[in-house]
Amino acid sequence: MAKFSFDDISIEGANISNKEKSDGSFDVIVGAYNVFSSEGAFYVMNDNVKRVFSSNGQVGKALSMGMKSEENHPTMKYTDTIEEFAERFKSIDESNTCGIFNSISLDSNPTKVSFQEQPVYLVRANITPLDNDLGRKLRGDLLDQTTDVAFSLRGMSHRTTINGILYKETYFVVTYDRVPRPGIAVARQSQWLDFDIESKESLIPDNELSKLLSFANERLKNDTEDDYSIGFYSAVKDIITGCDDNSCILNTY
Repeated sequence: MAKFSFDDISIEGANISNKEKSDGSFDVIVGAYNVFSSEGAFYVMNDNVKRVFSSNGQVGKALSMGMKSEENHPTMKYTDTIEEFAERFKSIDESNTCGIFNSISLDSNPTKVSFQEQPVYLVRANITPLDNDLGRKLRGDLLDQTTDVAFSLRGMSHRTTINGILYKETYFVVTYDRVPRPGIAVARQSQWLDFDIESKESLIPDNELSKLLSFANERLKNDTEDDYSIGFYSAVKDIITGCDDNSCILNTY
């Protein structure tokens, strides 16, 4: 079976000096592709990643349901079963939300800047802070001229190792959570140039994969599941069983 991980990726130095729009929203950078993480994994950009972010793709469908950002990622407690963690991972805790995404798009062309000798494709978003304590804090930090606000992908990836390099292909996006970073701007113009990818993953142990696969199959047989849950557990099944369809083949460039 394929290696499987729940991923989060955060970018430092990307959201400084944001301007509030007339509707109360902000344009932010929430992700990037064709980059190495600090742990040496390469986040690949290919046609399958483009499909995930297409207007009728998985991200577009999640946006249509009201994709919200939480304060920090959910973590797996030592008392959690793999099934309980999967359910928490795919869900949004409304009491912990700070903003709602109005749009998320993947650059069709790379930035003019190369990072580690690779053309970088940014993921851009428009977010409206919510009218609650966490939302008001998010708004204040986005307006602050010295504070760097970081968002981090909560999603799943297909992992492939080639010639000793770990390639990770985003296969499903749950949301982008706001994560705490003590990043202080050194130069405002660096917001487009200098950013680090920090990756933290929950790699599912091999002895838990069969449990997760069985749980996914059970959920997919339940005719009361909504389209989002079907998509999530279909992605779980596809990744664990090896991504048999052609869209999972890594074509890096």
